[in-house]
Amino acid sequence: MDGISHKHRCKLERVRAERLEDIVLKSLQSILDTPEKLDEITAAYQKHTVTEIPGLEGRLKGLDQELTENEKRAQNLVTRLSDLPPDVSADPIYARLKELNDKKAKLAETRQKLESERKRLTAQAVDTVAFQARLKAALAGLRTAPEEKRRPIYASVLKFAEIYPSRVRLGLYAPSMTAKNTNGTSGTSLRAGSTTVLFGAGKRT
Repeated sequence: MDGISHKHRCKLERVRAERLEDIVLKSLQSILDTPEKLDEITAAYQKHTVTEIPGLEGRLKGLDQELTENEKRAQNLVTRLSDLPPDVSADPIYARLKELNDKKAKLAETRQKLESERKRLTAQAVDTVAFQARLKAALAGLRTAPEEKRRPIYASVLKFAEIYPSRVRLGLYAPSMTAKNTNGTSGTSLRAGSTTVLFGAGKRT
């Protein structure tokens, strides 16, 4: 006896491999067929990861404007310097140019740090269009591939599957925004580290 009432024990259920695969396939298809479910999954993830991106982009835009204005001021001073009469001291202009160059260096350093942070956060943002395409391609492959070739297909989209008596919980690999190809389109072949894991749950059928 272990002191645990049989009423509180978890109910164990033996499920054949074919049945398990059918449950997972139906769950994946349900996510693909229900846009609001897909939106709910990605929104729940991104709520805690990418909310800072708009603010960072605003700060980067402000820094770009400030750098442009700083450059214009420096160019105006260079023009004044070239037109300066020989009997007028250029020291004040050189001093001001130094101030502007120092400011430019500080602004550029700040911008680099913000851009690095923006890229880090963007790497966590889910590319929902590529995610849908990836799920669709995986499902098509799973339905046509022989049993011995299905494991790599599952591994491309599924990190884990937890199956309970009344629900299913999936961990899905989703393409990130940094998984874009150089032509701006989302590739189906993803680089290592360019995916994130989303958690989805639904009723078991």
